[in-house]
Amino acid sequence: MQKLLNFLSGMFSGSNDAKGPPKQSILNKPDDDVIPPESNLATTPEKSTDVVELEVQFPEYLGLSSEYKNLILERILKTGHNPLTRGYPRDTSNDETDFVARNLLARDMLWTSRRDDNEAIRNNIEDEAAKLLELNLRLADLAHSHFPSEHLRILYSKRKDWQNAARVMDVEFQLGSSDQMWVEERQPDWEKKRARVSKNGY
Repeated sequence: MQKLLNFLSGMFSGSNDAKGPPKQSILNKPDDDVIPPESNLATTPEKSTDVVELEVQFPEYLGLSSEYKNLILERILKTGHNPLTRGYPRDTSNDETDFVARNLLARDMLWTSRRDDNEAIRNNIEDEAAKLLELNLRLADLAHSHFPSEHLRILYSKRKDWQNAARVMDVEFQLGSSDQMWVEERQPDWEKKRARVSKNGY
């Protein structure tokens, strides 16, 4: 009976309001489930890009802006792997990783050069791409010769450097002339392109 009297007395006096906050905290329970900021760190792709930027130091003489450097690296990463694990490929190694890295860098440098209005920078980028592709063509066997030869042909033809356009095509022909697959599949297309170069005297 005494407990009942105490309870009723508490109700009317407001002393039981102390139990209010627990009810309020229950109402706010969803906020307690918010993911803490620590778990929202940079995503894996962003981390990968940062790593590549640290590994690959483009030559300063290219004059590439940070924007173009990032575009090139992002395009290469979109292939699903990173062939630039050894940094910028300047050596003469014929290792597959270095070979692929030179091809991909050259391809995306040529893509970048077409988007720059500065002729000096554009020429620098094209020259660097040509250097990487020429190195690969020199080291290539038949299976790996088409990529550097084709991109060099396009670059030299654009520059109206027909002598070099003819030269890189003839290197590929020499590698493939004794191969049956070359004769049946690649040579017809090669002959059409070579004829266009020949019209300019080479």
